[in-house]
Amino acid sequence: TRWRDGAGDPDILVLNSGGPPAIEVTQVDAELWRSQFEAMVLNQMRLAEILLPAMRAKRFGRILSVSSTSIVEPFAALAISNSLRAALASGHPCFGVCLGMQLLFETSEEGEGAGLAAFRGRVRKLNTRRVPQMGWNDVEVSTPDPLFNGVDNLLAYYANSYVADDSENVIAWTEYEGERFPAAVRRDQTWGVQFHPEKSGAAG
Repeated sequence: TRWRDGAGDPDILVLNSGGPPAIEVTQVDAELWRSQFEAMVLNQMRLAEILLPAMRAKRFGRILSVSSTSIVEPFAALAISNSLRAALASGHPCFGVCLGMQLLFETSEEGEGAGLAAFRGRVRKLNTRRVPQMGWNDVEVSTPDPLFNGVDNLLAYYANSYVADDSENVIAWTEYEGERFPAAVRRDQTWGVQFHPEKSGAAG
């Protein structure tokens, strides 16, 4: 509250509590559960409650919660992180941009290891003459979605060498040098876009 009085109301709030100690679930006592729940969950909720009314009043604001891949796949010996991060993220919207969208798929040709598997399928390299795709391109909305409300004839900025394979969750497409690939995907409260909204002008 003292910071807000001095600096004014922010447009963007980034919540990042840091990580709890590594520990097996059988070693966590009630006091440690309580203190970590206070630090990782309640404090972030309280901060959001303080700043959210001003965002609503000016009809603009973003709240971003930085978390961990343990939400999707728990890590051994991280009992507190596995539990409390999942509790904090439950029901929260997730928005992946460019590489962030690609990480939401199961696998990628770009490297070994598993993705977050929020969407089925793999990420592959563009099979075009010029790679990477750099610059502006059309986005063809195939499924109505609130993500595109109020946006007509979207022209977006791309900087990518890899794209996601076809998925049943595609809501928009782009074509580059004759190759058509997903520009945007959605599943429940998780969205991914291959383009860069932050570089795409007013529409972005």
